[in-house]
Parts: sequence; structure tokens; C-alpha cells
Amino acid sequence: MQYFAITCLLLMIPWAYGDYVPYPRHKNDDWTFESGLKNYAVLAPKVFFPGREYRVAVSLLTPSARLAKAEASLACTAGRVGFEGFSLSASWTPTASDEASNSILLKMRLERPPEKLDYSAKCILKVELQDSAGRRFSDTGSVSVRTVRSELFIQTDRAIYKPGQSVKFRVVSVSESLTPVNQNVTILVKDSEGNLVDRYEHRPPANSSSPMDAVFTGQFQLSDQPNLGDWSLIAETQSGKETKTFTVDRYVLPKLQLRLTLPDFVHENDANFTVSAEPRYTYDKIAEGEVSVNVTLMHNCQSSGRHYRYGPCNTTLIGRRLSQSSAGSNLAEFFFSLDEWRSKLAQQGATRARWGDVSALVSGEFREKFSGIRTLANKTFTIYRKRYRLTIDTGDAPFILPGMTVPIMVR
Repeated sequence: MQYFAITCLLLMIPWAYGDYVPYPRHKNDDWTFESGLKNYAVLAPKVFFPGREYRVAVSLLTPSARLAKAEASLACTAGRVGFEGFSLSASWTPTASDEASNSILLKMRLERPPEKLDYSAKCILKVELQDSAGRRFSDTGSVSVRTVRSELFIQTDRAIYKPGQSVKFRVVSVSESLTPVNQNVTILVKDSEGNLVDRYEHRPPANSSSPMDAVFTGQFQLSDQPNLGDWSLIAETQSGKETKTFTVDRYVLPKLQLRLTLPDFVHENDANFTVSAEPRYTYDKIAEGEVSVNVTLMHNCQSSGRHYRYGPCNTTLIGRRLSQSSAGSNLAEFFFSLDEWRSKLAQQGATRARWGDVSALVSGEFREKFSGIRTLANKTFTIYRKRYRLTIDTGDAPFILPGMTVPIMVR
């Protein structure tokens, strides 16, 4: 009968957090029951989480015994200087409407933890019981304190700000299951040099259950001469902190852009190919200045015997950089010789390796005539080893079934 009572009690308390330990484990006391049995059980979590309900289950294991009074207290003493402890208690006495029972549940909660709660504090759980015959017993057990793990999300209304602009931000506190958590949050604003610029305190109302109290919204204005670079928003709680960075810079919209036009098809045996460059203002007028274009291989290579293949050396596809002036409506065109490339390889005693198609990078640079402003542009193209390419056109069909007619194009 004793084991049956313990099993039922364990199944009745799936709500508590942490591991469970009975205080005491079938401990004999100075009780004298008519049945001669002297057993009781107390079940409670070994870990206490501030803000969560802490429940203690007590039971008399003798069927004829009835509880007349029950008290539980949890006292945590800070062990570090400058930190705080706390104490909680709960009690139960039967009322006229209560039925006689040999098992009850005591509940405690620390709604507002101290600002500097010592999570290494030593906590003692003390339980005192009295049965209907006036017999008493008490016992104690050790409990540890842990913080409730939560997540912080920080959002800003943009990623880059100019001097003098307002920075709007929002901090959201959620639990591990992404439900809102009402907790104290400290928000620090630091500039790119690590200087503290501003500080905010979020203190939601006590006993609040509104999910909106898990959100803090604020804003601040940058000065006209701020430290440029990456600024930080730091949100701190008792369970940890989160950092969000944003950039403060005197950025301006690009005044110029360089448009590169590459050939549609280049074969490795072609004599040359052409690259066109158009430097234009944002309002689409051609800009005047100096344009330079360079073409390089996208990968490394090395010469080994009669083969030319991948390796640790950087090899330039075309050995020189071409430049010319751009004025009025003239389009800058550059002619690159593949004969020159093949001649270079022959001078090195190497031939083209049969590794397939070669990717090349076209790098363009434009320097405006009047202001000297530089604009860069990059594009890639492919030098094909074969002159023909087979393309299977499946249209919008996600797959091909046996017997289907599929067009194959040669390009």
C-alpha cells in the first residue's frame, strides 16, 4: 500500500519544474499512528526559478491519517557581497468546505526578483505538517536557484544612419518557446568608440500578463558630429544580454555608374573579343573621364610539362590594361587579343589544358575628368572550349516521363 501511494503522488504532479526529491525518503519520525505506520512524503523541485510557480506536494502515507495544517518556507541567503537573497512561504489549513485529505499542494512564487539576486545562494526548503490528531513533524532540504532562460530580439528601423537622424529601435523579450516574457531590461547605446551615449530602463508593471509589456520601444537622435562607424544597442537582463549593431556614416547616393557590356560567346580559338564600357551619371548622361578595363582569369594555374592547369600561381589572361578617354556620347570599346594569350603560353612551354570552359573576370574603372571621383565595376564571362552547346528544353515540366518528346537545341 505504501508503494501505491507514492506512485500516485508522482503521477499527480507533472506541473513542477526541475528534478524531484522526496524529503525525507520514508523517514521514521516520532509519529504514533493507530496503524503503526510512520511514513510521510514531501515532493518538491530541487531547482527554483524566479518568476515561476514553485509547488510542494505533501502527503501522509497512512490511509487513515488526515492533514490539519501544512506550512512550507523557502529561504535563500546571499553568499556574495553586494547581492541579495529572498524568502517565500505558503501555508494551508482546512476550511469548513474542505474535505478531509491526506495530500495537499503548497504554491509559492517570487514575482519580482531582487535587482541583484545571488543565483549561487544557498536555499533551504522547510516543511512542517500537523495531522488531525495533533501530531507534528518537520523536515528540511536543499534547493538551488537558476535563472529563467529567455531570448532578446533587437530591431532598428534601418541599418545605416546619417548624422542628425533619429534611431528608432525595439526590444522584445520571449521565452524558450517564443512566448512573451515580462522582465526587467536595461538598454545601453554605445558609439563606435565604445562610449556610453544613452541608457534606457524597461520595468514592466508587477503581476502584468499583457504581452505588450514584453516589448520596449524607444528612439534617440544622433548629433551632427557623431563618431562614425558601427554603433551598438545592448539589451541586458538577469539571464543574459543581446547586442545589435548599426552603422553611422555620411553616405551619399552614387553619382556615377560604369556599365560593362561583354560578348555573348567567346571560343578559346577566337582571335579577340570586345568589351564596351559606358560611364554614366545617375540621370543617364554619359560622363567624361578616363576608363580602364582589365581581364584576368578567375582561378589559379601552373605550367607543368606540356599542360597548363590549376595551381598556386595567379595568371593574367591578358597581359596589359587598356585605357581611353570617354567624352560626349562616345562608347569606350576595348579589344583584347586571345592570340596574345596563346602566344604567352607558348613562350612558357605550355599548352591549353583540357579542363573545360574558363571563367574570366572583367574589372572596369572610371575616373571622372573634373572631380577625380573613381567608380568601379566587375563582370564575368566564359571562354568556351567547344563551339557548340546542347540545350534540353523541358519547358515548364518539372520532370520528364518515358515516351515524352523533348526538344534538343544546338547553339
